[in-house]
Amino acid sequence: MGSDIIMSLNCLEKMMTDSDLGEKINRLPLDLSYMLHVFSNHDSDEMDISTLYWRTADSIDTEEFLQAKIWNWKKHRGMDVPDEPPHDARRDMDAVLKLRKKDLIPFAKYHKIDTSLRKEELLQRCKPELAKNPIFHQMLFTLINESFLSVTYDESGESPTILVRLKEHEDLIRSHLQARWDNDRIMLKDYLDRYLIEAFGIQDSPLEKALLRTDRRNSVQKELEYRAVSDTPIPIPGGTTTSAYGVILWILTSTELKPNDRVLICGAKGAMTAVLAKHIVGDGGEVRVIEWNEETAEWARESISRHGFSSDDIEVILQEDVTIGSGKEGYWTTIIMNGSIPKIPYPLLDQLDDEEGRILFFMQDSKENSQTCWVVHKNESIVTQKELSKFRFTPIYGKYGWDSIEKLQLDYQRLKKEQREKSLRERVNRLDELLPYSLSRAFSVASNAKTPNDQHKMVIRLFDLLNKYHVFLSLAIIGQTKKMNDNMRDLLNKFSMKAQMGDWVQFLRQVCSEKHDNSALSELKSFLTQKTASESILSAFLQLQIETGKQGAGKRKSVSIIDFLGQVVSYRNISQDGHGRKRSSVVIEQNAKMLREAFIELMSEDNPITNWLLFHVDSNERRIEGGVKFGKRELMGSNFDYESTIEDSDSPLAINTIAGGVYIDVKGNYFTMSPWLAFGEGQHGDEELFVYKSDGKWETYHNSDRYPAEREKTLMTKLIERFPPSRRPLKNKNEGKAVFTEMLALFVDDGLLENWEVRKLVDILKKFGLCENDEEGLEQIKQIVESEYPDVVFERQSVE
Repeated sequence: MGSDIIMSLNCLEKMMTDSDLGEKINRLPLDLSYMLHVFSNHDSDEMDISTLYWRTADSIDTEEFLQAKIWNWKKHRGMDVPDEPPHDARRDMDAVLKLRKKDLIPFAKYHKIDTSLRKEELLQRCKPELAKNPIFHQMLFTLINESFLSVTYDESGESPTILVRLKEHEDLIRSHLQARWDNDRIMLKDYLDRYLIEAFGIQDSPLEKALLRTDRRNSVQKELEYRAVSDTPIPIPGGTTTSAYGVILWILTSTELKPNDRVLICGAKGAMTAVLAKHIVGDGGEVRVIEWNEETAEWARESISRHGFSSDDIEVILQEDVTIGSGKEGYWTTIIMNGSIPKIPYPLLDQLDDEEGRILFFMQDSKENSQTCWVVHKNESIVTQKELSKFRFTPIYGKYGWDSIEKLQLDYQRLKKEQREKSLRERVNRLDELLPYSLSRAFSVASNAKTPNDQHKMVIRLFDLLNKYHVFLSLAIIGQTKKMNDNMRDLLNKFSMKAQMGDWVQFLRQVCSEKHDNSALSELKSFLTQKTASESILSAFLQLQIETGKQGAGKRKSVSIIDFLGQVVSYRNISQDGHGRKRSSVVIEQNAKMLREAFIELMSEDNPITNWLLFHVDSNERRIEGGVKFGKRELMGSNFDYESTIEDSDSPLAINTIAGGVYIDVKGNYFTMSPWLAFGEGQHGDEELFVYKSDGKWETYHNSDRYPAEREKTLMTKLIERFPPSRRPLKNKNEGKAVFTEMLALFVDDGLLENWEVRKLVDILKKFGLCENDEEGLEQIKQIVESEYPDVVFERQSVE
């Protein structure tokens, strides 16, 4: 008994919900109902906001919008119209005022507006962005307020978006929408017909009668019928579209069809142009369609049948090349090229009637990604051309179409892509042998990583190693010149303890800012400061700027190597391999691929890293009989190559190296890479080249093997003694900012200044009288970071 009562109550509740929802949907105005129709016909439970916008943008769903659209058309054509268009109350966007804050937050996040603001402030910040499409947002917000739709912010894909969903009772909503669809469709078609008739001035004409008799649903697939009431192209079989209604009317009014005309249409599309043309020319006229795509041709035949015409009324012929026409000389009164062509199809002029013949075609503009509509009138002595308007149209293939241009271009693009991929493979294989051992192995691991997370992690580690290796080269040369400025000394001291990746890049910036007498150091500086215009590096640089919060960044014509390396570190610090949020697997996989290709581009250029030979000295022993028995292991590529020679006792190689050390050969000059690189047997039991990581640890970057490196630790201690950190005592209070700058280094060790750290630093500045208020303090911190620690990033403001 109890279960029966509960079941009865559930049924009653469902019936009440159904009844209430039905009344609610029936009360919806046409524009809101159509937006829900569009959503309910989508193939998924959610739709991104841009798709919803474009699916509804071309519908005419209110009297006010109809009149405004007619006004805009007439103004565009230079006709006399009032100064202002008829007002559409939806432009006032009243619905936004009724939104709850939680429904406004996805839009704030999408437009990068601080969501911690109070609702009123948030609304004021959002309104200018929303007002760019006021009618759309008024409709959307009304449906949100009425609890039909809900929105969420989504950043899991390639770019952030707003996802729209039916809030609940999806099946009931679809059912009630379907019940009112017939009436809605008739009203929407009436609005569209009225617009086309008024805009093209076809009142009381054969074309008006044809338009009113024709149902566009017959030319589109069943699942897309709801879009037939919009002035928009609609996909059809064969990989093409049926043209927008306005374009079809443009074609038919421009060719001035009349009863008994003979019309050839080159390109079937959805057969709407052919059907309307047949209504105009009547039984005494002829309409023939030629089409190159078999699937589209068959669809056109089926559409024509649904419109009530037979194959005798409108013939559709499958013809590979439609640009050569179909018919004898002087036969057609009108030829319509239903697509874009690159040049005038002169043979078709011969098929036109000498007295009344006219041809319409859409020719590609040489400097624009659009086509211009032309009509050519033919008589006994002259051919006149009339430029009509701009369009974006499907290309037509053939002798006078795009075969010789577009297909060649497509082939060229395909070959170019294949060549690029081949070049990339060749450069990858080449880099494996050209790079120093540690970089070669790290590059191989990054190239062969399987999962997106591993790909991203390994390519970030690869760039970490690249930055370090540049510093190792710099220190190897500076160690001989014995010239190191105070900033370099301080950074060297940090390297011996616990340095961050930003410190290594900061050292390289110091190298770039100094003048050098040493030719090797000048060569290294020249490489780091040179500007590159590489497409892969510039694209990566732009994407990394966007990822680190510089949304307004534009693509540069060139960028220096050091700036690119610094940008990679900034990205690392806010990525999931630093301290930032996780991104979707698609995004990190794309970023990993982008960085890997940028690395390949960097190392494929002429550069010190691949030019300067790295080697380990196995033996350097003087022989009794004279000379030196010299054994070395070349550390370039993915393997070690051992070589034994007899050197002269006074040769630079014998004099300037010692057994157990790692060196670079720069055009016959030898610089020690110890203590930064160490060769020996690691914990895995294999001989490896180990890289100084930080805090007294030497590791491999490809398999995380470790090495005690006692000799190298001693060498590092001696190096620090040779180049001790600078000491800059505070002489007076005016030097407080200098001390503060040094103290700031403790906060930026991890490459990220968190919000709480910034607040703490501002308090310190105010406490010692170094700033007047929070704003001044924050500005000082930003200036110091930009000057002294340019690769450090600030934490973004927290959001709800």
